[in-house]
Amino acid sequence: MSVSYPVEIKLAKPVDSHGEPIDKLVFNEATGKVLMGMALKTEEDGSFVMPNIYLASSMANVPPSTIEALCEEDSLKVMRLVSPLAVRCLETLAP
Repeated sequence: MSVSYPVEIKLAKPVDSHGEPIDKLVFNEATGKVLMGMALKTEEDGSFVMPNIYLASSMANVPPSTIEALCEEDSLKVMRLVSPLAVRCLETLAP
């Protein structure tokens, strides 16, 4: 699937990001640093961040907590965008 960046997703339900309410997310193309570091990403408290959450937060330049706070409808929109890319990246880790 070819995607033209940036991709804007209008949120059905606004969420907070960096302490401010937002009603859209703008996704930019992922960098090599993001893609190659995705599978090993952990939060400061040591908890593991699912690759889709890390990838989405990096591409939209928002904290993972913003992605985690999305309603079901908005989460599915974001997953449709980032999941195919995350799967392709994780496939590179297979022996």
